[in-house]
Amino acid sequence: MRQVLRESALFVSRRPKVFGPKAASSVLGSVFLVGVASGELAPQIGALLLVPLGLVGMFSTLMVASMARSGTDSLSTAAREAAGSWRNAIKAVVLILLVSLLLSVPASAGVALYLIEGNVLMAGIGVAVSVLLAAVFSAVSYFLPLTLLEENSLRQGVRSSYSGFSSRRREVWVLVFFSFALFGLAFAAEGALESLGFAGFVLGRLASSAVSTYVFVVSPKIYLEEVD
Repeated sequence: MRQVLRESALFVSRRPKVFGPKAASSVLGSVFLVGVASGELAPQIGALLLVPLGLVGMFSTLMVASMARSGTDSLSTAAREAAGSWRNAIKAVVLILLVSLLLSVPASAGVALYLIEGNVLMAGIGVAVSVLLAAVFSAVSYFLPLTLLEENSLRQGVRSSYSGFSSRRREVWVLVFFSFALFGLAFAAEGALESLGFAGFVLGRLASSAVSTYVFVVSPKIYLEEVD
């Protein structure tokens, strides 16, 4: 696994174009968040844009997975391959949004109890349950970006991703928590850059996109190592 992590780091460092898809997706997401936070974007419009923005994020993820699988940084080839899986991508985005909504229920309930009754314990339990469920979902779907490219349907993609997880549970769990740690550092960087205003916010989002690019390069390489 250490070798894969090193190889993935070398891959992204030598092919800066690999960062392009997630960076572009991050900029669009930043504009969306700023619009919602400032009130310039109506909540109803924001809700309607969730699926299209999710699709942009999924498309960029599939592009990164495609480049990691082929070992090249051809954006055009990766875009064509990702576009070829558009049906799977749309279904995956809807699935992820629904699962995310369900995963937020324990945390939302805990926070609601805290606001109503001041129950800190229930709030902590609710958040902890949501985080744990999110970790489980992340582990089970860890190889999904690559399997969506390789399989003909979302169901087959999910099944292949779960099969990959089942065969390498220890490695996947380590990588999931490693990914969480990286995203935590990126989130902290975003907070530190907030003092720079909008520019700092965008820089923080770009830092997060760089982390996600690396994470989505590691995933296919681990999966292909198992297949080989």
